[in-house]
Amino acid sequence: MKVIILSLLVLMVCTINAQPFWPYTSDEYPLTVPTSYGFYTGLYMNTSRAFLGVPYAQPPIGNLRFKPPQSLQYSWGNYSATLSPPSCWQSGKPTGYNYSEDCLYMNIYTPRTSPSNSLFPSLPVMVWIHGGRYWTGSTKEYNGDMLSSLGNTIVVVIQYRLNIFGFQSFDSNTNNGLLDQQMALRWVQRNIRSFGGDPNRVTIFGESAGGSSVLYHLTIPGSFNLYNRAIAHSAWQFVIPTAETSRQKTVPWAALKGCANVTATGQPDYTAILSCLQSKPASDITPSTGQSDFMLPMIDNTLISNQLQTSFKLGKYNKLANIIIGHNYDEGNFMAYSRLGFVGPTDPVSNATLYDALVRYLNVYFQPNEVQTIVSWYLPVAANLTNWYGGAEFFGDYYIICGSIMVSKYLSDQGAKIQNYIFDYSSPNYPSTQRYLAASHGNELPYVFYQPVYTYYPFAVSDYAISARMARSWTDFATNGNPTNALSYWPTYPNAMYYGQDVNNFSDNREYLKGICENWRPYFEAY
Repeated sequence: MKVIILSLLVLMVCTINAQPFWPYTSDEYPLTVPTSYGFYTGLYMNTSRAFLGVPYAQPPIGNLRFKPPQSLQYSWGNYSATLSPPSCWQSGKPTGYNYSEDCLYMNIYTPRTSPSNSLFPSLPVMVWIHGGRYWTGSTKEYNGDMLSSLGNTIVVVIQYRLNIFGFQSFDSNTNNGLLDQQMALRWVQRNIRSFGGDPNRVTIFGESAGGSSVLYHLTIPGSFNLYNRAIAHSAWQFVIPTAETSRQKTVPWAALKGCANVTATGQPDYTAILSCLQSKPASDITPSTGQSDFMLPMIDNTLISNQLQTSFKLGKYNKLANIIIGHNYDEGNFMAYSRLGFVGPTDPVSNATLYDALVRYLNVYFQPNEVQTIVSWYLPVAANLTNWYGGAEFFGDYYIICGSIMVSKYLSDQGAKIQNYIFDYSSPNYPSTQRYLAASHGNELPYVFYQPVYTYYPFAVSDYAISARMARSWTDFATNGNPTNALSYWPTYPNAMYYGQDVNNFSDNREYLKGICENWRPYFEAY
């Protein structure tokens, strides 16, 4: 009881005074810093220092559209880094987003003050890669100020090209979105010391598409020396197409954009199609989310040679990295809500609606016989849990949970430094009409960033407690590679740290296993 009371008192002090978890006397960091690309002036943001809209590559505009990112040139003078950058082109966002192809920027957050006894501070660095299925997302949604100041870390939030702009398949420049991320990591290695960061203690972390981006960088040798630690939140989609399949499937979309170019024999002229797309305004070729199924990481045998799970099975990953992989207990609940007709678990969902939804999403990447086999696994689940929850189980397992579990087992079997977590907490202040979404996809993020993300609600006392525990584990991991501390006792695989409703249970854990996942193995390892 004394430990619990003490931790809550520390939490209250941190919240009220907005001081780091570990108190120290300090001086303010300067607002202007030099980098290898010029001088940048930021602003103080509450208890942090922020540099907003810092470019890390040349604008991918004009002839650079659909090309790999290009290094910045030195800029004389002083760059004002006080405004968040425009978002990369995408669809599906609410009014108020400003879009531009010139979007390769990052926001950098540091503590406002530095230890008075540290002439050259060298803080751990956490580079956040946003989610959004590789089709949407921006820095606008994630403020790193509280995580930085309370955790005494440097937090970098990056943007990268999305959908057709980041993942086109008509020539060999296929996975530019991942190359953008890699370029951002190179910029961090070269410049983060100027902001008080340690380039030898870089943690890449991300959620959903950002989580799978983390896993890709764990398998891309060109990224290995750009980070030391990795946290994959709810990694998204363990089945991706080949570049050739993507190319064939994207041709009809290009035709809708006025680029139905063919050769003399009537075959698609991919070079001409790309040239046609190059000539059009960005707004004219921004696909809807429904048109983007094949605009995501693809197997091009250059940057990516295998499905993610196959790469880990074959031991093709960064064996020097410390790794955390985790997911949310109710991952599939939001997908069930949005893909079964925007209804909740108490609403009726017919057998036909469930069947049609499963078939629709499986048809994207699987053959008809495979679709029917997979559907047959989940109809009994639906019969036992209701159709809505049966759909939730399917969506969660397919897109996130089973891949995360099986990759973790391969890592453990091969002696990798792997730990896991399961998030299963519901805030008492989460909107009561959709409480079933509280532990669904993405809803752990407020407790890592120590402030609302996506869904806004006031933090309750228990919210501050779970946030103190999670943020402390994340920043401790970034600091020394170990998420265990007085507030969270992380187990070893096959058990996972369990962040559940009892926020005072500092050693709660669950097995990081799920029986039905074995069924998915041959599909996730097809090539």
